Amino acid sequence: MHRSEERYLGVIESYCRKVDDDERPLSERGAAFTAAPGDILMWRFGRTYSHSAIVTDWPLVVHAFAQERFVVEDDPRRHAKIAACPMRVYSFWSRP
Repeated sequence: MHRSEERYLGVIESYCRKVDDDERPLSERGAAFTAAPGDILMWRFGRTYSHSAIVTDWPLVVHAFAQERFVVEDDPRRHAKIAACPMRVYSFWSRP
């Protein structure tokens, strides 16, 4: 989070492919945005992409969220801080 080098994102990109080129926050993507089960959502906090979640059944994701103090399954749109951060979507699988 406090580094300039995208180390975490580099690991994700070595195993997954970016689903689209849209890096807008969830709060700007609108109700039409969806993600597939197994997709990895990456958010930029500070200078780097340093928070991620795995989609279970959109809009539910599993992530370790400091505010909750646990690993939780929830809707990231309900957290203003997460919803306002730039976001990327990655997948292990190819899509049509």
